[in-house]
Amino acid sequence: MRARDFAFLGVLLTASTLSAGEVIKFKTETLRLNDQSINQKLSGTEAWGTRFAPTAGRQYYIVQFTEPVRPVQKQRLERAGIKFHTYVPDDAFIVRVTETYQWAALNAQANVRAVVPYSVRLRLSEHFKYNSQRQAVLVRAFKDAPIDSLYSAAKLFALDLRIEKVAPEMFLVDANGSAAKAIANLEGVEFVEPAPRLTNFLFENDDTQGKKPSKGAQPKGDYSDLTGYESGTKLMNFDAAYARGLSGQGQKVAVADTGLDVGNSQLLLKDFQGQLDSVYALGFFGITAFQKWNLPRWSDPQGHGTHVSGSVVGNGALSGGRIRGGAYGAKLVFEHLWNALLNNIFITPDFNKLFVKAHVEKGATVHSNSWGAARDLGSYDMMSSKVDDVAWNNPDLLIVFAAGNSGQDLDRDGHIDPGSVSSPGTAKNVLTVGASKNLANFGGIQEQMKGLRDGARKWGVEPLASSRLSDNPGGMAAFSSVGPTRDGRIKPEIVAPGTNIVSLQSQHKRSSKLWGAYNQHYAYAGGTSMATPLTSGAAAVSREYLQSIGVTRPSAALLKASMLHTAFDLFPGQFGFGKGQEFQTPRPNTNEGFGRVDLEKMVTLKRENLIDEREGLATGGMRNYQFYAKQGQKIQVTLVYTDAPGSAGAAQALVNDLDLSVVDQGGDTFFPNRLKAPDKVNNTEMIEMVAPHDGEYTVRISAQNVPVGRPDTNAQPYALVFTLN
Repeated sequence: MRARDFAFLGVLLTASTLSAGEVIKFKTETLRLNDQSINQKLSGTEAWGTRFAPTAGRQYYIVQFTEPVRPVQKQRLERAGIKFHTYVPDDAFIVRVTETYQWAALNAQANVRAVVPYSVRLRLSEHFKYNSQRQAVLVRAFKDAPIDSLYSAAKLFALDLRIEKVAPEMFLVDANGSAAKAIANLEGVEFVEPAPRLTNFLFENDDTQGKKPSKGAQPKGDYSDLTGYESGTKLMNFDAAYARGLSGQGQKVAVADTGLDVGNSQLLLKDFQGQLDSVYALGFFGITAFQKWNLPRWSDPQGHGTHVSGSVVGNGALSGGRIRGGAYGAKLVFEHLWNALLNNIFITPDFNKLFVKAHVEKGATVHSNSWGAARDLGSYDMMSSKVDDVAWNNPDLLIVFAAGNSGQDLDRDGHIDPGSVSSPGTAKNVLTVGASKNLANFGGIQEQMKGLRDGARKWGVEPLASSRLSDNPGGMAAFSSVGPTRDGRIKPEIVAPGTNIVSLQSQHKRSSKLWGAYNQHYAYAGGTSMATPLTSGAAAVSREYLQSIGVTRPSAALLKASMLHTAFDLFPGQFGFGKGQEFQTPRPNTNEGFGRVDLEKMVTLKRENLIDEREGLATGGMRNYQFYAKQGQKIQVTLVYTDAPGSAGAAQALVNDLDLSVVDQGGDTFFPNRLKAPDKVNNTEMIEMVAPHDGEYTVRISAQNVPVGRPDTNAQPYALVFTLN
C-alpha cells in the first residue's frame, strides 16, 4: 500500500493505493464489434492440441480472456513470440500467431477463453455493405505487417486505379465495394474504410432563399459601435485572466487550417506581427500547384485559416485592442493545409506529420483543428483512432477539435436530433468543441433560423424556428453538432461562442468575406470552426495559469479536466424550462457537454485542487482520497485520462476503464455523469453533489480494467480536479 497526502482547500486529503486483489472482477462471453457481437458459441475452432487451432491462411486472431488481462499474462504470451495489437472489448486483443509453439502457449494459458480468426468481415467498414460505388478507400495495416507487399497485392484488385502509400501503415486506393473486400482479405490488413472527405466547419448555410440576409443594423466599421462581445472572448470571461496578467505568454498553439493571410511573414496583418513562431506547409499535393501559379506557399485564399488564427493569437493592433484573440500573448505555429488543386483542405493520413512535428519540433502544447469529416456521424473511425494514438504517445499535447455543424431537427420536435458529431471530434482524447451563441445583434447574419437556406426543413419548428444565430448567449447554435457518439460517449465536451464572431480577414485577393465584413481588416463568421480556436486560446491561457501556480508541466488530461471542471453550465438553455426546453438535464449532457468555457472560474483553482497522476493505476488498483465536508457544501470532482487508442472495428472505443466515485462514511456511493452506477464508456467523468451530512468522504479511483497501460508502468495515468465550496 502507498499513501500520499494532498491538501484541498486546507483540508487534508490522504491518498492510498490498494492492491490488485481488491478490484471487482467480471467475466464476459461477448466480443463487441461494430457490425456484430461474437458469442462463445460462435467462436468454435477445430480441435488441435488442447483447445485452439490455427485457421488456414490466417495469422491474425482475436484472443479473448476470461477476465481483465494483467501484464504478467500478456508478457507470458509475448515471450512466446505472440504479437499483441489492438484491444477489442471485452477482454480481448487482436494478436499475430504464426508458429506451432505459439499455439501451444495459447493452449497452455488457462485464462484464454476463445480464439477467433480476424476475418475479412471484421476488417471491413459497415459502409461497404450498402455502397458498392467506386470511391477513395483508406487501408490500414498492422505495424508488423509487410505494408509494401500489401501495397503491391492491392494493385491486383485495382489495376486501373491509383494506389498510394500515404503513411507508414496506410495506403489510399480508389476501389469499388468488391475490390475493398478483396483488399480487406489480405492478411496483415487491420481495417478498410472509405477515405474521409474533410472540410472546415465554417457554417455556410448563410443565405435566405439564395440571397444574403440584410436584416438588422449594419456595422459602422470604425470600432465605435463595438459592444465588447464581438470577438467571443467576453462571454468566456477572458478579462478575469487578463486582469491577472495572463494572456498565454510562454505558450505555443498550433493551428492547422487553410492558410494564413498573404503567406508572407513580412506582409501579414499587423495583428499577427510578432505572433507567428513558425509555419509548416503541409497542403497535400498543393505545394506543386502553388509553385506553378507563383502563389505564396502558405497564403489563405479561402479566409478560414486567418479568421481562426486571429481568434487564437490576434493581438488587436489594427483595432486598438478592441478585437483580439483569446491568447494574444501566445505564439502561433501554423500548419498550412490548403490544396490548390482541390480548392479545399486535404490532410495526409500521416498524423505524426500533422500533430507531432508541431509539438516535438516547435513546442506547441495545444493543437487547434476546425475541420473534420461530416460522414458516419457519431462513429469512432480510423481517423479518430489515429488521433487518439497521437494523444496517447504525446500526453502533454492537448488536441482540440470542432464537433461539426450537422445539428438539425429533422424529426420536428423542436429539439436538435442526437448523434451528429463528426470525426475526429469523436476521438476520446481530444477536447471536442460545440458552438454556443455569441451576443451580437448587428452585422454578420441576423436572420431567423427558419429563414436560412433549407431552414424550414432543418429548424422549422418552434422555438428553434424563430431564434437567431446570436440573440441569446444562454443557448447553443442550432447547427452545432451534438452527441452522443454511437457508443454512448459525451461529445462535445465543452462549448464556446461560435456565431457572428469577429476576427481577422485574409488579405488574399481571392479570399471570402465569410459571414460579411466588419471592415477591411475584420470579418464576421460562425460555426464550430469559430468556437474551437477560442477554446484553444483559453487552453493556452489556462495552461499558463496552471504553470503560474506550480504545475510546471501540466498533462493534456489535467488541462482538459481543469477546463471542464470550471466550465459554466448553460442548463436549461436559451428557451428556459417547459416546452421547448433546450437541455433536458444539467451538465454533462450531449448538447453542451460540461458547459461553456469560463476563465473566471478557471483562475480560482488552487494548486492543492489538482492531481496530475503520471504513474497511474494498473488493473485492480485503487486509490482513495479522503476529505471532510459539512452538510450543504458542494463537492465537485472531475476525472480525465488519456486513454489508449481503440479499434475502428470495435463497438466501444474505451480501452482502459478507470471508475470515479465518492463514498460517504456510511458507505453510500455517488457516481459520475449523473449515473447510478460506474461509467463504462467515458474517459471523462464528473461528480457534482451536495454533501448530505457532516463527515468524512472518499474520492475513489478504481482501475477496473487496464489492458493497455503505459509501456513503462503498465498503468493508466489520470488527472483529478477537486473543489469543495
